[in-house]
Amino acid sequence: MAPPITTLRRTLSLLSGAILIAFLAGCAAGTEHEEDQSAAADIRAVSIEPHGDELVGAPVSINAEDSWDEVVGPYADFGTSLGAGEFPRIVRHALGDTEIPEQPRRVVTLDSGETEAVLALDIVPVGIAETPNLPETVADLPKVGSVGEPNLEAILALEPDLILSNASRDEALYEQLSAIAPTVMGIKTGAPWQQNTELYAMALGREETVAEVKETYEARSAQVRQLRGDERPEVSFVRIRTDDLRLYQRSSFPGTVLAGAGLPRPEESNLDTNNIDLSPEQVERIDADVLFVAVDDDVATEEVDALLDSDLWQSLGAVSAGNVHIVDASVWYASSGYEGAHQMLTDVETALTTYQPR
Repeated sequence: MAPPITTLRRTLSLLSGAILIAFLAGCAAGTEHEEDQSAAADIRAVSIEPHGDELVGAPVSINAEDSWDEVVGPYADFGTSLGAGEFPRIVRHALGDTEIPEQPRRVVTLDSGETEAVLALDIVPVGIAETPNLPETVADLPKVGSVGEPNLEAILALEPDLILSNASRDEALYEQLSAIAPTVMGIKTGAPWQQNTELYAMALGREETVAEVKETYEARSAQVRQLRGDERPEVSFVRIRTDDLRLYQRSSFPGTVLAGAGLPRPEESNLDTNNIDLSPEQVERIDADVLFVAVDDDVATEEVDALLDSDLWQSLGAVSAGNVHIVDASVWYASSGYEGAHQMLTDVETALTTYQPR
């Protein structure tokens, strides 16, 4: 029988205290190994260069907590000082430094971005959080709770040697998770999806694999850029929700993918933030040469039909030109990794090859 959660929490608290004492003792000993790895100047850092900005220009700067510099900038301080595949190593991440004694074999992932990252690195996790759009390869894996609400007992039972998550979901549980196994966290999912994958590759000793994955993806982005030559249409992407329209901006997961594909944005959707929410009466603000539209599962069909049949919707330039493409919300907005990015590029290829200028 699994131990009661109160007993588990007490055990985890004691373990956490023991780990802290051991860590402080190690710091006092001042071993050369730890000193070498903790020196910021020696960190082999995660790359934070925005993919595609050199093609379409930088987004319009606004005062936003989820701007590129706020969300992705700190990754320049994350990484490890050791060479590819070398262990033990210390990995610096969103919540501090984590020592990983040997190359992990049993990985638990607590969000869709983390699951997509390890799959891209040719690793199948031993446990995952329940998330939308689970790939078939992991649909039958043991579940360890849901996103933002991990089940600590279930994680402990799997005996992981590495836990991957992000601070926006699980910062409050970091100490308890670390008491179970070494835990590495990115800042959040979304815009820093490539930085997260690179960070997790460092925790897993898969630096060479992530370099190959990144090279393949950027080569495909380059191919998509060539489809229209220098006459690339401006694009916007909007998510129809129950009460509003969410217009995604440059510092979002789809924003980074389309920037990498060299697709410019209208001013209304070229802001340095994740998204802005609009009322149906503001629908004219979503217009572009090409419009990608996703619909949340909980939006009533009648509500969607009413919007798409409205005079305001029909007046959009993308609508009149036949350049509106319905896409999968679980890929464009719930996904956050290389598999989802490749699926998005497939949608973009379709849009560009069928594009009709206004």
